[in-house]
Amino acid sequence: MPLLKQAVDEDPADDRNAFYYARELYYYGQYDEAVQQFMRHLSLPRAVWPPERAASMRFIAKCRPDEAEYWLKAAAKEAPGRREPYVDLAKHYYAKGDWANCLSAAESALAITERPLEYLCESYSWGAAPWDFGAISAYRMSMFKKALEYGEKAVALEPANERIAKNLAFYREARGEIS
Repeated sequence: MPLLKQAVDEDPADDRNAFYYARELYYYGQYDEAVQQFMRHLSLPRAVWPPERAASMRFIAKCRPDEAEYWLKAAAKEAPGRREPYVDLAKHYYAKGDWANCLSAAESALAITERPLEYLCESYSWGAAPWDFGAISAYRMSMFKKALEYGEKAVALEPANERIAKNLAFYREARGEIS
């Protein structure tokens, strides 16, 4: 961390080091300073790579939960071909019990089928999570066929996850199927 701070102090216009430094502050739980540095990163003229800009916005959302929806929507707009902002948005809506928006965010994530091959691509967004959020939301809105379809995909991606498997049994029961 001290070396990153020194690098940022020596070249404040370096967008990559600005992002790395802000991210390290977040990992160390220094959220207020992290937000300041992520905002600084976003303001830099050379900070133009959409996935990294979106990542800064997603970190700000984690630091400021009351502003999460705003920052996650901004991240999705900044990098519309990335699943991560949409999965984070689905998780946000899940926590609020906003099932329609949770389903919409999960389906927006699932509509993205090309997985990027760089360091900001998170396996969580490409695993069971978007299918699981979609299944739970659909179930909560009595869309049992969709819940079952998404639940089966989630279980296929995480067969050892007991909670997802138990949810699948609920979806089958709601459809009148025996698990």
